[in-house]
Amino acid sequence: MPDAMIERRLQGYVGEIYEWAFHHFAAECRRHRIRPVVIYRPAPVDFEGVESASHSEIVRLAAAAGLHVIDLSNAFDTVANRESIIVEKWEPHTTALGHRLLADKLYEGLVPLLRHTSTTVFRPNTNRNASGIAPFHSPTNQHYE
Repeated sequence: MPDAMIERRLQGYVGEIYEWAFHHFAAECRRHRIRPVVIYRPAPVDFEGVESASHSEIVRLAAAAGLHVIDLSNAFDTVANRESIIVEKWEPHTTALGHRLLADKLYEGLVPLLRHTSTTVFRPNTNRNASGIAPFHSPTNQHYE
C-alpha cells in the first residue's frame, strides 16, 4: 500500500495515536525514573496550512500526559520569508540559518530545565508515590506523577 494511502487512512486516528504514544512514553519514563522532555519543532514552511492545528493538538496531548514540552513553534517568527530557511520548495529541509534559529530557541528552553534539574533531580527525595518512585519536578514546581 502506498504511503499516501496509509497516511490518508490513519488521518482520523492521529490524535488518538499521539495520545496513546505520549501516555505510554510518560509511563515508561516514570517507571525508569527518567524525566522526559518533548520538543515541538515546527516545519520551516507550512505549504498545506496545517501547522497551527497540529501544533496545538500535539502540545496539548503531550502536556496532558504529564510531559514537559519545549515549544519551538516561534523559532522562525523573525524570518519574513520562510522559504529563505529551506533548501528548496521540493526539499523543505531547514537551512543552516533555520537550524541556528531552532538551536537558539531550544537553548532558551533547556537552560531553565538544566538549572532546575541541577538543584532538584539529584537531591534525595523521600516523597515517593505508591510505586516507590519520587515524583518529577517541572520548572514551575508541578509534580509529574
